[in-house]
Amino acid sequence: MKTPTELQLRKVALVLTGAVVLVAFWSGASLLLLSEPEPILPAAASLQVDEVKYAAPLSAEESREMVARPIFWQGREVYTPPAAAPKKNKAGKQKKNTDIDDVELHGMYAADGVSGVIVSYKNERQRLQLDESVAGWTFTMLSDAGAVFENGEDVRELPLEHATPAPSKKQNKEKKEKKAEIVEPDETLQQDETGE
Repeated sequence: MKTPTELQLRKVALVLTGAVVLVAFWSGASLLLLSEPEPILPAAASLQVDEVKYAAPLSAEESREMVARPIFWQGREVYTPPAAAPKKNKAGKQKKNTDIDDVELHGMYAADGVSGVIVSYKNERQRLQLDESVAGWTFTMLSDAGAVFENGEDVRELPLEHATPAPSKKQNKEKKEKKAEIVEPDETLQQDETGE
């Protein structure tokens, strides 16, 4: 005969076994009967690519300059900007500080026929197109070195500081002279190679 404790342990074991069977049956049925969620496709606008319009291609002279100054050229050195001399007016006196002295030229841009400059004034960057003003000075034109601003009769050119300096006329002349010094192969060597 079985003791009451053994009978109670059997009942507990049967209940636990039944519970495990029910959980296994329910999870198997849910895997078979439940469908996968519908995929969410990306918006059509995120798959479209906007047309990119670039500035006009370089002229032949600008292309030659770029080839003459390759990125990995051996004589390349870290750019150190020249020390800025105090600006003087027409009478030779040093100009007093004006708001334009606080304006910095950071870059130039051109897109869709619209061009302008990127400046900062009092730690605030902004884009300026021709005939727009900053600090009371009007942006009037681009120059080889930067941008020209006018305030009444005063004209000021803000230079664009380049990461690497453009070669000076003296450097270009020296480069041309070095190329001219390249000696043509000796005719006697050419004759030896051909066997004549």
